[in-house]
Amino acid sequence: MSSDEGSLKPRKSGDESTEMRTPPLPQTYRISVLYDDEEIIIVNKPYDIRIDGDFPITVEKLVRNGLSIPMDKFRLCNQLDYSTSGILVLGKSKSGARNCNKLFSERKTSKYYLAIGTGRSQPEYEFGKVIKINEKIAEIKDDFRMEIDPESGLESETHAYPIKTVDNNTLFLVKILTGRRHQIRLHLRHIGHPIVGDATYGTRESDTNRMMLHAWKLRLPFPNKNVTVTAPLGEDEGFAVRLTDEDMCLLHSLSQD
Repeated sequence: MSSDEGSLKPRKSGDESTEMRTPPLPQTYRISVLYDDEEIIIVNKPYDIRIDGDFPITVEKLVRNGLSIPMDKFRLCNQLDYSTSGILVLGKSKSGARNCNKLFSERKTSKYYLAIGTGRSQPEYEFGKVIKINEKIAEIKDDFRMEIDPESGLESETHAYPIKTVDNNTLFLVKILTGRRHQIRLHLRHIGHPIVGDATYGTRESDTNRMMLHAWKLRLPFPNKNVTVTAPLGEDEGFAVRLTDEDMCLLHSLSQD
């Protein structure tokens, strides 16, 4: 997950229409820990929360103040957009962060997201069958947005699996094989399904209170261990889908590498 979602280069401004949204957290909120060992900690990031910086609520503050994790420095191993929820990996030490970053940079991780795309699945797309999207992605000069650019863009690869219809929209399982900023958001829009609640690349008419993109599953194949985590949607009530046992069986079947 070096990101859909952004590499660890300096971040630019976020979506203008979400800047003023109040973080959806009660004062007693405690961030959920998905995995914890001597080298890394993996948490379930809430939506509409900054990762760090001079803001009242950030992931860094939730980790430092709420979990009392002994970290001399806040070391990110992957990145998520402000509006995206789900799996976020932190290194507890220099060696832990270095080992984890190496997996991401060498593309040895497996990264799966859940997204709700606008509209019913196109007739040519079958539920549970992969849609391979390879459109190149480039930065827009002097803008936080990205664009599909066949000429000067960077190679980008996304595998999207339609799972089911959700209130006239479509739930997708999405695997990203590269980590371009806003990759999933651009690629789903390219196939006709911009993400519900995405004010930058989708429609502004959506009445949802969040962008429907969630970093759901991550596999980290360290030399001495394999770490696999999922970030449950039950801890994120803003994501407008209920997953049945049959849905979960299909998701886990499609996300076996």
